Amino acid sequence: MKGTNFRKPDVSSIRPDGVRHNINYVSNARDMRRELEAFDSMVRADARAIHELYLLDGTLVRRHVPSGVLYP
Repeated sequence: MKGTNFRKPDVSSIRPDGVRHNINYVSNARDMRRELEAFDSMVRADARAIHELYLLDGTLVRRHVPSGVLYP
């Protein structure tokens, strides 16, 4: 993965159960591959967190929910 290191999410919070919830938004839909690589990097960096990637219109692109974590 060329140059995709850990990337800070656009939004990060801690749920009441202590699980971190990170949300990132696709800043350039033309470069979806880079966005997906950055998402995978975020999951590797914090695999126990919920991660979501959305288009700017609110469409969910990808979600990671760790095993054992309840998510609606």
